[in-house]
Amino acid sequence: MAFIDWTAKFSVGSPTIDQQHKRLIAIINKLHDAMLKGGVKNDMEMIFKDLIAYTESHFSAEEAMLKKINYPRLASHQQQHLEFVQTARNLHAQLLAGKFTVSMDLLRYLKTWLSEHILGTDQQYAPFLADQRSPISSRA
Repeated sequence: MAFIDWTAKFSVGSPTIDQQHKRLIAIINKLHDAMLKGGVKNDMEMIFKDLIAYTESHFSAEEAMLKKINYPRLASHQQQHLEFVQTARNLHAQLLAGKFTVSMDLLRYLKTWLSEHILGTDQQYAPFLADQRSPISSRA
């Protein structure tokens, strides 16, 4: 069983963004699986690094899409993204320095943040995407 399961309630109405969210969930699930299997520290560091890189890429694409549709809450949305990336980079640095290991606490944090962000903050822009009459939402 996956640590995080994608369900239809996560959909924001953009196939591209939904696919990116699925990929983020898959990376967290991969990190979870590696931890449960007693993964090699280097492997878990690489998965965590991939999570950060993909998160940054996704946030950039999502923010560009929101800018195109003139989403009125873009600034606060960007701030949430920035705070998460800063936290993730800090955790990665601590992981590399041997100050902590990938644990269930970390995985619960990632799961909770991502789930709450998609189901809360991201769902707030879904109606704006639905109102668009152009294919912007599928190009982002």
